[in-house]
Amino acid sequence: NAESFGVDPELVGKLKQPMLVKVRRSDVDRQALVHELNEPGQQEQSAGERAQGDLRHLDVEKMALFDPESELDASGNRAFTRSFLQNLSHGELNAMIQADGSLSSAGVKRLSRAMVLKAFSSPRLVERIAEQTNPTARILGTAMVNASPVIAKMRAGIEQGALYDLDVTSDMAAAASVFARLKSEKTNVSDYLAQGQIGGRELSGTGEKLLQLYDKHARSAKALTSFLTGYAKYVEGQG
Repeated sequence: NAESFGVDPELVGKLKQPMLVKVRRSDVDRQALVHELNEPGQQEQSAGERAQGDLRHLDVEKMALFDPESELDASGNRAFTRSFLQNLSHGELNAMIQADGSLSSAGVKRLSRAMVLKAFSSPRLVERIAEQTNPTARILGTAMVNASPVIAKMRAGIEQGALYDLDVTSDMAAAASVFARLKSEKTNVSDYLAQGQIGGRELSGTGEKLLQLYDKHARSAKALTSFLTGYAKYVEGQG
């Protein structure tokens, strides 16, 4: 049936192992295709990998719609969540929303992780938050979600050259990852800082101070959010 494919039968007969290869010539969004192929039913992605893929649906302008005074699945954040959901495939939406159009539990987790990654650029932090069951560490995770729009805006300003580069979000993320790990291990922050560490200190001096601050305000998402957003606004105030 070579002729049905527009191929000369005599030419095919001369080939030892003829193979038909189809080549797509139309334009295709390769990133979208890869993302779609990783929907449920394919190999499960880690929380960090999924968040990395979701960054294409999230930008500083969309994050500005987020209201930290409301839960992600509340009506007060409906405009924000819709801005994120509008570009998802139908298969993804089924797991992300409930019958009334609000975010499902899985949707809340997925969007919050993408927000944290956008602000702090730390897949490791996203993984720590995803696997966290300790209530105190989860409070810090909530604060980082709440502060993420302001942090992301600050970093965008630095990248554009509009603000001085006073970015310590890498230290913030590293300290938060260590804090979550210590809580999982039931290790006190003071004991961790007092002990010697093989190969040098795990955190920078700034990171260790942040770790102590996280521990001091560990039971108050409001206080932690205020600190994180306050730092971003301080940087913006410096011009």
